[in-house]
Amino acid sequence: MGGGAEGGLTNAGGAPTMPSGGTGSGGFGLGGSVAGGAAGSGGRGGQGSVMGGTAGQAGFGGMVLEGPCTPGEQITCFDGPAQTLGVAPCKNGHRTCLASGLGFGACQGQVLPTEDICGDGLDQDCSGQADDAADDADGDGFTICAGDCCDKPGQCANPFAVNPGGFDELGNGVDDDCNGFIDDTPVPCDDSLPVDGQTPAFAANAMGLCGEFFTESHLPGYLGGFVTQADGSGYVEASALTYRPSFGPNVSAREGQRMMLLSTGRAAAAADAGFDPAQSQRVGEEGPLPATWLLANGGSVPVPPGCPPIAQGNTAYDSAMVTLALRVPTNAHSFSVQVQFYTSDFAEGVCSAYADQFVVLLDSSSPLNPPDTNIARVRLSSPSGPWLPVSANLAVGSSGYFTNCVNGLVGCQGSLTSNYSDCTGTSALLGTGFDTPTPGACTSNALRGASTGWRTIRGNVLPGELVNVSFAVWDSGDNKLDSTVLVDDFKWSTEVVSN
Repeated sequence: MGGGAEGGLTNAGGAPTMPSGGTGSGGFGLGGSVAGGAAGSGGRGGQGSVMGGTAGQAGFGGMVLEGPCTPGEQITCFDGPAQTLGVAPCKNGHRTCLASGLGFGACQGQVLPTEDICGDGLDQDCSGQADDAADDADGDGFTICAGDCCDKPGQCANPFAVNPGGFDELGNGVDDDCNGFIDDTPVPCDDSLPVDGQTPAFAANAMGLCGEFFTESHLPGYLGGFVTQADGSGYVEASALTYRPSFGPNVSAREGQRMMLLSTGRAAAAADAGFDPAQSQRVGEEGPLPATWLLANGGSVPVPPGCPPIAQGNTAYDSAMVTLALRVPTNAHSFSVQVQFYTSDFAEGVCSAYADQFVVLLDSSSPLNPPDTNIARVRLSSPSGPWLPVSANLAVGSSGYFTNCVNGLVGCQGSLTSNYSDCTGTSALLGTGFDTPTPGACTSNALRGASTGWRTIRGNVLPGELVNVSFAVWDSGDNKLDSTVLVDDFKWSTEVVSN
């Protein structure tokens, strides 16, 4: 009899009707295939093959009821994937007919595949290769032996992006970095940093990048760095780079306990040791601008339409640059960092030849970043207008970029005087030194400077690549009137961003 038998139907006498082939399924599971064919799926009971075919699942209390059999009779069985049977150490077991003669017991003596144990020379998963947990099945650079918790399809949605080289994307319910915890929040690592010290690792820790890894480790994060002048060479005065919990009483670190302060003068607020009330220090340090960035901008610093070119345009005065070498997580496509720019050039120096500049230069293989590599850029006018670095020039035309300031005339010492009306308050200036009343040519109630408020800077990266990120600030035209930038809360992201 061919075809399917539904549930091993019984006749009036209770004895199972036994088809000679086909598939049995459902019901009490007292039937199934006897003379061949595939085993049916069990209901309350189970089924299996007596004369070949695949053994079924255990039924009542571990028994496999397959119809009459000879007590003590044995059949082979194997509950693992068919392709692993016979590949050592995987092997068949046997089922024994029960004393009642109504069916067979559970499979005994079989050896099923398990996960390979690294380094023992055995093939526990019966793949035909010993210790293949040391292989990188998904090609992500990490093996099971190296901590990859998702190396094969079916273990997670995207094996290539899940490994110790990843970062935990909050809210996705996946242990992306294979550390045993799902969606764990990074632990800050800046609570014991000194106030100053030209150690790039301090700068990385202050902005939320923890750990220091060797390039060969393939783990993501900070690898090394430099503290230099804007062209990548030269000495920088120690007071230009500090790591502080706050800047004045109203502006605190965005992440952890510290943030990085980088200044063309002294990176200190009014209550801090070394504070300069004149905001005009470090006279005498000068050097070239970042060469690649300058070349990409046609050999000159970009300025708003109608504003004069920067004086001594190829020279950076009192510059400071922190460069961090980073390995990108294997599941990251971008990063973000929070910055706040303070400058004494506001309001008189707006649209002048002396506006200090701040850039964030990203050396990445991603083709989605700006051609000049500066991801801290702003376009003030039409889509065809120039992209500008961060400076007091962003106050031209009430752009809204500066928010902590006093509204009124700006650019009175430049060539384009205008009225700025986007200031929303001055609380972020309190106690920083930029809040000192400084009547000037523009307004009688002007302060020493202004700030942008916290702004998010984003850049694109390629998963797993090595990148350099450089934060640079410098005085333009001369050594007078300083600027300070706060940097904090570095975060990786799985998203591609628009620049």
